[in-house]
Amino acid sequence: MATNREREKDREEEEENERERVRVARAACGNEQGERSVANDQVGDLWHLTYLGLRGTRIKCLPSSLQNLHNLETLDVRDTLIKFLPSSITNIKKLRHLLLRNMKIHGSDVLVMMPSGIDNLRHLQTLSGLKADIYSLELAHLTQLKKLYVSITGQEEARTLFAAINQIANLHSLKIGCRDRHGKYTELMLETLLPLPQYLEKLTLGANIMELPLWFAHFKSLRVLVLVNSMLVFDPLSNLSGLPNLVSLSLFHAYTGEQMGCRQGGFPKLRHLHITSFIELGEWTPIEEGTMPCTQFIRIVDCGKLSMLPQGFEQLRTLESLELIEMSQEFIRKLVEEDFYKVHHISKVIALPRISCERNLLDSENLQLKIHESSGASSSSSPFVEATRKRKLGNQTG
Repeated sequence: MATNREREKDREEEEENERERVRVARAACGNEQGERSVANDQVGDLWHLTYLGLRGTRIKCLPSSLQNLHNLETLDVRDTLIKFLPSSITNIKKLRHLLLRNMKIHGSDVLVMMPSGIDNLRHLQTLSGLKADIYSLELAHLTQLKKLYVSITGQEEARTLFAAINQIANLHSLKIGCRDRHGKYTELMLETLLPLPQYLEKLTLGANIMELPLWFAHFKSLRVLVLVNSMLVFDPLSNLSGLPNLVSLSLFHAYTGEQMGCRQGGFPKLRHLHITSFIELGEWTPIEEGTMPCTQFIRIVDCGKLSMLPQGFEQLRTLESLELIEMSQEFIRKLVEEDFYKVHHISKVIALPRISCERNLLDSENLQLKIHESSGASSSSSPFVEATRKRKLGNQTG
């Protein structure tokens, strides 16, 4: 009977063997600098391999012998030059994680085309960086899939994809980008498509959707939501504030309106709020008592027409960090001179102006100084105060 020490030694030997198999596989496919552009057929001889990571190499294509890796569970080809998968990959029945590309929010990447027969990979749990096409309906057979990150080009592909997604009962994380062949986000009319499953926990959607469909209100399990280039004409905060379990909300260039605000008692579990490039936003309506009771972090970026934080902002007593980036000179001036009471309870406040003029810098320094003094700490211990002193000394000696 094997002792614990013997079992531990066997485990260490197996791990070392696996590391050696991975090293050999990478050597066959391309070294750390990615000098090889075509993977060697010898990779197919490493039939014990469970993980093959080619990320960051200059590989352009995978060999058909890859189908011999019957024990392969993870294949990572992110940040490579691969655009197509060999059809033989559908014979690797134990494959669980197929990592093709990262889904970038800003900027675009050439995604990998889907091979026919992908429905044979019944144990697949993660599928990332796929370009949807006529084979999208095969995704419906991947019943173990938990994470799906996919790109489409238009309404017809979306119709097929959404129909397939509704058949995947274990799916909890979904990223969809709708872009044209130049990588630009395009229009997607969600109201004409099948509703996405209510059991989703994480959703990232990049597309010009204009309006949130009614079925968005039924996401009772949704914890993380990211909307990119949505071009919404109606206030997303108001429409989304009823989601009961939402913890993180990120909105990038998602709203074209002039006013936003959430309902009283809205966002009961929200901890992180990130808003970027609401170009026309001029007013944030008052925050009522009991709204966003758990929020810890708020980041507002590039909302140049917003002149002030809303009334009632001081009621967000759980807020620990506030970042205000690329805001107008008037916004920062008002925050320092008139609205400081709204943020004095927050332990970390960063306010950076849109234009680095001296007035904005001084206002930002004064705000940080006020925040530090309100915390009761000695001013001499503040790195921000020390930086301010150095700047003043430099101006005097200059």
